Amino acid sequence: MRSVLARAAVVVLLALVVAPGQTAGPVAAAEAQEPGVVRLTAGPDSSIGIDGAFPPRPDECAAKQPRNLHAAYRGILEIGRRANGKLYLVAELTFAEYLSGIAEVPRSWPLESLKAQVVAARTYAIKHLNPSDDTAKELRYDLCATDACQVFRGLNVEKGAWGEAWVRAVTETTGEVLEHDGKTANTFYFSTSNGQTYSNVDAFGGTALPYLKPVQETDDTASPVSSWNVRMPLEDLAATLKRRGLWEGPMDSIEQRGGSVHLAGGGRTAELTLEDLRIKLNNESVCLTPKRYPTKGANGRNYPQVIPSKWYSVKQEGREAVFDGRGWGHGVGMVQWGAYGKAQRGMSHADILAFYYGGLRPVAKPEPDRIRVALATNLDSIVIERRGDVQVSGATLPEGPVKFMGGDQLKTESASPIAPLLKVNNLTVTSTTMNAAPGVTGTAAALGFELSDPARVRVKYEGPTSGTGPEEPRDRGATTLNWDDPAVPAGTYKLTIEAADGVDNVTSEPVEVQVERTGVAPPKLTATAQADDAGPSPGPRLALFAALALAAAGGGAFWVKRNRRKRGALP
Repeated sequence: MRSVLARAAVVVLLALVVAPGQTAGPVAAAEAQEPGVVRLTAGPDSSIGIDGAFPPRPDECAAKQPRNLHAAYRGILEIGRRANGKLYLVAELTFAEYLSGIAEVPRSWPLESLKAQVVAARTYAIKHLNPSDDTAKELRYDLCATDACQVFRGLNVEKGAWGEAWVRAVTETTGEVLEHDGKTANTFYFSTSNGQTYSNVDAFGGTALPYLKPVQETDDTASPVSSWNVRMPLEDLAATLKRRGLWEGPMDSIEQRGGSVHLAGGGRTAELTLEDLRIKLNNESVCLTPKRYPTKGANGRNYPQVIPSKWYSVKQEGREAVFDGRGWGHGVGMVQWGAYGKAQRGMSHADILAFYYGGLRPVAKPEPDRIRVALATNLDSIVIERRGDVQVSGATLPEGPVKFMGGDQLKTESASPIAPLLKVNNLTVTSTTMNAAPGVTGTAAALGFELSDPARVRVKYEGPTSGTGPEEPRDRGATTLNWDDPAVPAGTYKLTIEAADGVDNVTSEPVEVQVERTGVAPPKLTATAQADDAGPSPGPRLALFAALALAAAGGGAFWVKRNRRKRGALP
């Protein structure tokens, strides 16, 4: 991912609110509808699109302003107004649907690593179904949807790229949890180690848990932050610390002294701990303009933070501070990239979990039925789109997209359609010639394009015959997809890329190609091609397949000529 990196889970202690007459367990839907609360229920194969706007933070730079909540969900969504006039959004869904929408690791990973993550996430969720803070009591939710609990993104995971692999991992581990002495374990997990894990006492204090002892880690080297290097001019370091009122004037030197750094320049000095410096850089360097932090790693993508972990050292080279480090996360429990590496080596999910959690192995236990997940608790407004069969209670809503607003009361009005964030840019066409058999030459159109986010993609063609190619998952960034259908007749075709990520469905700008044939014509198409389900393993089909299929269909030659190219982003 993003490559996409797994987020570290941070423990939040929550306690269960039990309404009169209810038994302990996940919070159930209120039998009586509260005034000013609207509930939307999506039927089978239906969903609800969401675009929620958070209030701006007046004292923060643009890089630290909250992003809109752009997502789609199944189940029941509850929209209501809080006492402060802000809006909240809570999803009520089955526990399996909740697990199917968790976004903690790339879904393109090996199946056994996905299963290990599912069991850890299921166990962690059950362990923390006890909200005790005031907001949880007020809104009656069981878990939040951020990395303060576990990251939940709904249909973006379940129906996005490689989503079927994640859902398979959820289904094939149904009911599997980790227990210690008959109690649900506290299954912390994090992205990438510095070569070992740590006990819960080392990271969080408190009482030591026997299944969270340190282990040596050698399988997470594929992580983009297994080792990292950040270079920062001393001028940028000075400007960052100035934002916190910790420095004025030029900076000439930085020197590590044990667990601290010594700064000097312009006749002044300062001393900060390594952890304090990391916090300041992560919070403030992102505000420097033009934006240049976090920097890019060896894979060409930005690091998750300016200084990804507390496991680092610093030195000076010329006029630059050089930070060398390893890992990302709190260091306790399962290493997600380590689970990836172990699955690559052939370990089962049970063996992976046992390695990180002191020998604990999955046991079968009943899962909760339905839970309530807080998607957002402090929104200025929410735009919703009903996609399919969506029933509404608590209000009469106009047709089409609807905007909810807070204030002294819950208000609604018609809204414009939600603008997609997913984009397909810079579609181009190249051709590759190959020899499939004696006397048979074929040419397949290789389409190059850029994706803003991981998505399921397919080619749509319109011309003498029209149809779509099979659907395939692709990661964000530059990628390719072949159009190698040997059965289309000669003529001019308009090609586009259709992309879907579970939230948005978008189509690229078109390009045109000319298909020419010689020899025996292929059989005439009798039906429009339909998309296949994407498989868990990415990658374009070999263009060689086109020529082989052409030979089997009756011989001849197939050429694709590019007529003209149109470039542009989707609106």
